[in-house]
Amino acid sequence: MSVDLTGSGDWVDPVVTMGDGDPVSMAPGSLLLQGFQSLVDRDSYLKDQLETGVPRLRNVANSTALKNLSGPIDGDVAIVGGGQIYLFQAGAVIGADIAGFRYDSTTAAGFWAAPIYYLSTGAGAARRLDVSVLPPPNRLVSTFNAFSGSPVALDSSASWQGILAITRTLAVGDIVPMRYVSTVSTADNTYEVQVRLRVVTPSGAAVLDGSTLAVDLHANNKKVAIATQGTFTATEAGDHDLVAQALIVVGGGPYAVTFRAPSLQGSIIRP
Repeated sequence: MSVDLTGSGDWVDPVVTMGDGDPVSMAPGSLLLQGFQSLVDRDSYLKDQLETGVPRLRNVANSTALKNLSGPIDGDVAIVGGGQIYLFQAGAVIGADIAGFRYDSTTAAGFWAAPIYYLSTGAGAARRLDVSVLPPPNRLVSTFNAFSGSPVALDSSASWQGILAITRTLAVGDIVPMRYVSTVSTADNTYEVQVRLRVVTPSGAAVLDGSTLAVDLHANNKKVAIATQGTFTATEAGDHDLVAQALIVVGGGPYAVTFRAPSLQGSIIRP
């Protein structure tokens, strides 16, 4: 008469079996029955471990076979085409496969995803890297353009005066190429106008090398286009004021100089 054995879910060690001279019997407590029961208990233990956290490793030829794998459970691992690794995440399907990145399962609620999928953002539809997770080198963080639609008029002075300014938050090592452009005019006999680019850092200030440029006006009502540029590299983190300045040099005065359509443009590059 047959006997049904049910696993206990326990790892049994050692496994008891019959020896020479032991009678063959399937009666309760017999050595033969004990041996079989130990193996059933071990099998039940392994099954429980598999279902509660030990991932299975599957091997399939292509993405179609991956989608059709039967009975995937959360945490299962599959190797596709002998190289690409995918993980199964149980839950709602998303509904649109991303070739090489993510595939909905056709046999269970959930999807298979390559590790690189979790570096992408935006509803799982774009292969756009999240820079907060894996910042690519030499990326463009932002651009800026401080512009005045109204003329900026400055009187002559022995000190540098601000034309335009914009504040940006920088990280250490950020590279900031900047360019200032405008036209300059005066109704007086102004001898010279100088412009330059300057950055006020959290702990000090720096004038961009090579950015100081001088133009002569002299004659009344003379109008001249002026432009200068330079590059700043941040050595500390925090807010930085990016400034275009002017110095109006005269032999008498005071005289006024007008900067029309001034624009301070640039970008922030993070290595």
